[in-house]
Amino acid sequence: MDKYIYDDKNGLWYELQGDYYIPCLGLLTEKEKPIGLWGQRHLHYLKEHKRSCLFSKVTPAALIIIESLTCFHAFRKAPDQV
Repeated sequence: MDKYIYDDKNGLWYELQGDYYIPCLGLLTEKEKPIGLWGQRHLHYLKEHKRSCLFSKVTPAALIIIESLTCFHAFRKAPDQV
């Protein structure tokens, strides 16, 4: 049996592991994207007021998640003030 096979139907490579073929999957590399003005302001706010929320290395995806959770919690507390 071949160590690697290619499936034309879905375009995936498979690797032989014991008696089974396991798909060869990997994570896509995330390109660094500059954050905009409001992202920079939110990052500054997190650094100043929410240091426990900010990790030593924040990825753009993590920053978006933190920002959306912050907005969601603020809306739940006082929907008329947001």
